[in-house]
Amino acid sequence: PDAPRRLSYVAMTRARHTLALAVLGRAHRFAAALDKAPCALRRDLPPPGPVPAQLARRYLRPTLKEVDLDFTGRLPSADQIHGAVARMGAGAPIVLRPVSDRWQLCDMDGRVIGRLARAFAPPAGMRCVDARVHAIIVRRKQDCEPGFQALLCCDQWEVVLPELIFEPVD
Repeated sequence: PDAPRRLSYVAMTRARHTLALAVLGRAHRFAAALDKAPCALRRDLPPPGPVPAQLARRYLRPTLKEVDLDFTGRLPSADQIHGAVARMGAGAPIVLRPVSDRWQLCDMDGRVIGRLARAFAPPAGMRCVDARVHAIIVRRKQDCEPGFQALLCCDQWEVVLPELIFEPVD
């Protein structure tokens, strides 16, 4: 039964210069014993200030199920999308743009570089304030289901995987 008290004592005696004990909510039985000690200085927490808007942000990296992995592969090799994706790199800024029932990924010049799947849904009550390329993966025709391969125009293509930052709508 004395083990918790001994552990607290050992922890307190290891302090080199100062020791700060924080008690949140209900009182702690060992900290309460120090309240009357002449070496203890008790301070209450200041009232909380406004919460910075950045703390309400949500950082999302859509899963592979939320990215249309074969969107680029359904376009001919000569399509501009392949060159636009090839010029992208991790960390490059991109734009998330709604188009009918899906979301498109565009480069900063407005060229489409990818698309999110219907399974993707942005967080409710939030808007995208920043988007970047998280990674680029290579997809191959042979990796797709045989019944779907006839729709593909390329044997291999690159897919942009985004990182999206959302903030609450005011």
